Amino acid sequence: MDNRIEQAKEYLEEHEIDGWLLYDFHNLNSLALDFLEIPKGTHITRRFFYWIPKKGTPIQLVHCIEPHVLSHLPGEKKTYQKYKDLRKHLEEMLRHCKCVAMEYSEENHLPYISKIDAGTKEFIENIGPTVTSSGPFLQQFTCTMDDNQIDMHKEAAIFVDKLADDTFNYIKEGLTSGKVVNEYEVQQWMLKQMKENGFTWDFAPTVAFAEHTADPHYSPKDHETSKNLNKQDLVLLDICSKKDSPKSIYADITRMAIAANEPTEKQKEVYAIVREAQEETFNFIKRRYELKEIVKGFEADEICRDFITERGYGDQFFHRTGHNIYQTVHGPGAHLDSLETLDDRPLIPNTAFTIEPGIYFPGDFGVRVEYDVFIHNNGVLENTTGAQDTIRCLL
Repeated sequence: MDNRIEQAKEYLEEHEIDGWLLYDFHNLNSLALDFLEIPKGTHITRRFFYWIPKKGTPIQLVHCIEPHVLSHLPGEKKTYQKYKDLRKHLEEMLRHCKCVAMEYSEENHLPYISKIDAGTKEFIENIGPTVTSSGPFLQQFTCTMDDNQIDMHKEAAIFVDKLADDTFNYIKEGLTSGKVVNEYEVQQWMLKQMKENGFTWDFAPTVAFAEHTADPHYSPKDHETSKNLNKQDLVLLDICSKKDSPKSIYADITRMAIAANEPTEKQKEVYAIVREAQEETFNFIKRRYELKEIVKGFEADEICRDFITERGYGDQFFHRTGHNIYQTVHGPGAHLDSLETLDDRPLIPNTAFTIEPGIYFPGDFGVRVEYDVFIHNNGVLENTTGAQDTIRCLL
């Protein structure tokens, strides 16, 4: 932890911020808890602050009823009982500060890092300093992987790729033998494979047939309301999974097939466009790193989105290009997004993210490709899950 605090001080110096004020109440600030290495589910019922000044010794500010919640951290401990005492301590801590970092996003541009409420921001700013976002440096502590986590991510990548292949074979076997193949039944078969192999998930796999492929977040809920597979139907699988072990990292892929011996010309055209857009995005990020230039999440999204828009399908691409991957499938780091948010955080080494463009025609069909990318410490990009160049034919 001492090393992390010293690193944080370096970032504060770099960004000309007087200090980092980490705050939580009832486990609402997951980013602060991660940085402070406070286990999930810790009994926190009172407000605490942990102050890391740009220069000097950290300070713990805790309620007297929960004096040990930050005891594992370095620094002087101050306790409060009354809310007036809390304010006095903060006034003393921040009296020479002009700018402090907190988990805040201006106008909530990045809700992923906007963890403090408006009242807390007003409270701190009424004391004196301006509150700025910890976002520019926060992901250095909340989504970078160590060597063991990199290995677990790659193990998950191998597993989900094989699971997709096995699932298509399972569907094909049912299709060719004349059995009813149902979205929900296939999904439950996949979950069984994940459990038996020691993997877990945030979201059950997407198994979508026919027009359901045009719903990016479709998920079968039960056998009765799910579709049965017919010949000529497209099949979309979206699988996210990780080892069922502490600090494991997700892999997340989308794969597509068709219950026919060949896709339609329209399906082939659209699939080729999203696949090219995926590679354009990967190569853009790769070139930036080779030039030792910063690349931000929104910039990568714009490259992908412009490619699809120039080919006439911009309105059919209505989600972000990709997301950070970490211990949750949608991790706390930079996303490839200029649509839903303007993610101006850089894509940094030792993190992973998806590239997953899609084109959707509601009520008809949709296509999406998705693979995972890891940025090595030396700036080299690695596609960890492999790519699917064409729609797989099941007949």
